[in-house]
Amino acid sequence: MLAGGPTSIGTAAEAPGSWRLPAAQIETLIAGLAAGMLAEQSIIATALENAGLRTTEIPAALAHAKQIRESLLSDAGQAEALKTMIGRVEISPNGLRIGVSLAPLAPATAAPLTDQGCILTREYPLRVKRRGVEMRLVIEGPGDNATGRDPVLLKEIKRAHRCFDSLVSGRVRSLAELAGIEGVSDRYVSSLLPLAFLAPDIVDAIIRGNHPPELTAHRLIRQLDLPTDWTAQKHLLGFA
Repeated sequence: MLAGGPTSIGTAAEAPGSWRLPAAQIETLIAGLAAGMLAEQSIIATALENAGLRTTEIPAALAHAKQIRESLLSDAGQAEALKTMIGRVEISPNGLRIGVSLAPLAPATAAPLTDQGCILTREYPLRVKRRGVEMRLVIEGPGDNATGRDPVLLKEIKRAHRCFDSLVSGRVRSLAELAGIEGVSDRYVSSLLPLAFLAPDIVDAIIRGNHPPELTAHRLIRQLDLPTDWTAQKHLLGFA
């Protein structure tokens, strides 16, 4: 269990009388928000350039950001991605402040970056809700509500990325093998894979709970002919 004091995250012994929240819940929440921050390509590119990264090195850094973003949304890579990218997290009674380090995005051949601009910081309104004996964090923003986040939808998007990564990396040799690992049918895996190609804006909205309420995992998985064009996706799924 982690305990968040007025401006920090620490152990219960370090902050007696503070909130007691499951570490996994906090990590999943932070990973989702950090993934959204890493989708801000223009902001990241500008920050890295200001920190000394050459213009020719920006595309490689953005590609690395995409890889880490996918790791943050996967069960297997989430812990390592958090360790690599999160510089600081502060929790107060009314908000959550996250600092994402951009320095790890620079190519290994890049010159050392200056500290200026290497931390991307965001603040999110926060509430702590009690459900029986359980405490849970609720991030609020424009259009958010306490029940906006769909855990089933988030889980299946993570599964889609995990399945796609397993196939393209060669860790599994067939849909049937992958289905056996996931404990589902190969037909379900086949229907699930297009979710790995959702537009970043759509994934960010789902992470934040800002998606249309009728957009469920059931609808997405059974959505025939999901367009590869991101603008068409948003129109089809009710985002535009």
